[in-house]
Amino acid sequence: MYSNVCVTVEAWAEAECSLVALLSSKLEPQHVRDSVVGVQMTGRMRVIMKPLVSEVPIIGALTVFFLQTPVSYIYADVHSYNNL
Repeated sequence: MYSNVCVTVEAWAEAECSLVALLSSKLEPQHVRDSVVGVQMTGRMRVIMKPLVSEVPIIGALTVFFLQTPVSYIYADVHSYNNL
């Protein structure tokens, strides 16, 4: 007979997601006064939660990934001291 039984339980979800990030910086040595860079990624994403346990925090690990290569947009707005 088996004395120990190991059962792995997992939960997953899929959704259409859009991730947006904005970055702002100020670089004095290169005479850049202000720059804003934005990144947007859109695509179908899957979240896997495993193993599920009976104690808090309930989820042992979380894996997040895009199912296909996401559509990406990168845009920048840079102002220079030289344009003053």
